[in-house]
Amino acid sequence: METMGLPMNIIASVAKYDPEAMDEETRAFTEYIATRDEWEQLYVYGDYNSLKWHSKTDSEAAEHLGRGKILSMALRCMRASPRVALTSLIRLTDPVYTLTDDFYEVTLGSREPIVIYNEIGITMTGSPLIRNIYHTVSEFMLLVFPLFVNSNGAMLLLLLIGVLSKKGNKCFIDIKKALLVLPLFIYALGTMLLLTGRGDCYRYYYCTYLSVPPLLAIVFSAPEKR
Repeated sequence: METMGLPMNIIASVAKYDPEAMDEETRAFTEYIATRDEWEQLYVYGDYNSLKWHSKTDSEAAEHLGRGKILSMALRCMRASPRVALTSLIRLTDPVYTLTDDFYEVTLGSREPIVIYNEIGITMTGSPLIRNIYHTVSEFMLLVFPLFVNSNGAMLLLLLIGVLSKKGNKCFIDIKKALLVLPLFIYALGTMLLLTGRGDCYRYYYCTYLSVPPLLAIVFSAPEKR
């Protein structure tokens, strides 16, 4: 199920907002997952998690059906209702690349480290100093960045500008700089295709905040200093 988030969001959006466009097989599949009323009440555009974790629905239905069938249904939904499907696709993925996304919506409530109840006795430990620093940085991010820009998209854009910038008579793209940042872009865009919901997707991109500052320093530095 975790690898089928994007196609399931496409199917889910059409199931709620344009159910008449679905073929019989896809309609039967969505009705097996949840009733029509449950789709109406529970599903949130671009966030299949809003339905996935509800006790009344069968979230394992996609696993039983198989990836090939799910992808086929999603493609048919895109052909039958392209506007609804595209809106869902953008709504799911835009926290990764947009500059104008609602930062509070995708981060609030998921910034505090917690340990859920477990039978083997794992508890919260670690350095109080590190925990306080983490909390201070999180609060700063929530207070400052929402006033200006979606930080994840902005950082990727700055990296792209750094790669495309040139000095002197060099070629349009510095191959060394491109290869340096390429893994981060592959990770960001590849992970984006596996998201099931937008509500807490930033937890998958913490590595961006650690990787981008030194990468920016390198790509914008003079060639002889790299």
